[in-house]
Amino acid sequence: MSASLLSRLETAETSCDRTMLLDELRATTVESPDRIAPFMHFIQSAFTDLSRPIRILAYQCALNYISSNPSVQFFMSVHFMSAYSVALLHRSADISLHALSFLSEFITASRCNFL
Repeated sequence: MSASLLSRLETAETSCDRTMLLDELRATTVESPDRIAPFMHFIQSAFTDLSRPIRILAYQCALNYISSNPSVQFFMSVHFMSAYSVALLHRSADISLHALSFLSEFITASRCNFL
């Protein structure tokens, strides 16, 4: 599954293709979010994608990964912190506000009490 999906994500040309493939990734890794590891860079870059459905799927994949891996639960882990920060500070208000809307879910998933 992962080699085929990885190859298709690398060659996806349209937002529709990426949406379909990220949805497939989310669905197939719900039970085993640790299988997301080879796809990290796709998830990270999707945080700032212009397509809202792609961002939603990326955030869902990240949340699944964080909540299933106690060793990476330090506020979103280093895997997603920088990509999420870029999304929060993005010049597009839609992207930054969308990232902000997921903040409480990331805090809950990472069991962080910094607020």
